[in-house]
Amino acid sequence: KSNVATLTLAWTYKANRATDGPLVGGEHKPGEPIYLNVDNSTFKCSALLVNGVLYATMPDHAWALDARTGREIWHYYWNSAGGHHDGERGFGMYGNWLFMETADNFVVSLDAATGKERWHKQIADVKLGYFPTSAPLIVGNHVIVGTGGDNLDVQGFMKSLDPETGFLQCTGYTSPQKPGDVGDDTWPDDYARTHG
Repeated sequence: KSNVATLTLAWTYKANRATDGPLVGGEHKPGEPIYLNVDNSTFKCSALLVNGVLYATMPDHAWALDARTGREIWHYYWNSAGGHHDGERGFGMYGNWLFMETADNFVVSLDAATGKERWHKQIADVKLGYFPTSAPLIVGNHVIVGTGGDNLDVQGFMKSLDPETGFLQCTGYTSPQKPGDVGDDTWPDDYARTHG
């Protein structure tokens, strides 16, 4: 209470949204189709603060900033095949590795110090209308990611990936997968059950 009136602006940062540079990832090639590229890109993430560095994301972009000065340490760009670019909710972190989901349904692992890509893995097909917006959740040695969509024919699911390699550890669906699964009797038919 005694010093709140003396608070002042320390710094601002205008997001570098360059699409070239040393830290670029993605499998999309020039001339290939873009699927539902709805771009409402704004910061909607909860930035991570680790050892004086802020880590933040926006669809197709990620940054490391000096928390005291706002100086950009690195900027990573993901060359997307489209998707719904409504929001990217931030990074998950395991040791010195960062994890983010992309609008075209990949999980990307970056080295926190350099921003260099370690690996990326596809978790769903953007052509089917899937899109993720959540930040990966780290539980033990599991990177938990999920996706869904507004399309009535896509089924929600979560996947667990190994933080070291991106290897798929397991998949869990939000509805039963086959007759006899718990909850199967609450769905009117197989089509409804397997399409969420």
